Amino acid sequence: MHHCLVVFTVVNDNSKCFCSCTVRRVPPHFSIPPENVEVMPGGSVNLTCVAIGSPMPFVKWRLGALELTPEGNIPIGKNVLMLNDIRESATYTCVAASDLGNIESDAEVRVKGLLLHRVEIFSGLFVHLIGGVCVTYYKFFWKDYISDEKIRRHTGWNHR
Repeated sequence: MHHCLVVFTVVNDNSKCFCSCTVRRVPPHFSIPPENVEVMPGGSVNLTCVAIGSPMPFVKWRLGALELTPEGNIPIGKNVLMLNDIRESATYTCVAASDLGNIESDAEVRVKGLLLHRVEIFSGLFVHLIGGVCVTYYKFFWKDYISDEKIRRHTGWNHR
């Protein structure tokens, strides 16, 4: 964006134009930085990044050292990264660049963990002495509260 001041002055019925032009140069800064998001496994999300400055900066996305925006198609001012079928958490970096500098801002995409099972375990330990040998007998009982299954049990012997 350029700001110019133009002054017209009339002298003895002759029009004379005096022009003064001042160009304001502003380094890039984020007007809308990318935000951290949480997503369900397999979900989708759009990460938006908007940067302004004078001249307007190019805006691209990176994942670690991997450039995600095609080199020949880097948008100016705004870039939306569309992510689909997300399975792992990751940190994405938005980079805004112009002749006056580069800036970066990170966005964390966190995949929400699933509570697969909530299990309550009851146990019992019984020690018996049989013929001079110490025998431990154990029982485990559990109930899966997510699937609401019935109480299960597992028993076993341990000879010493």
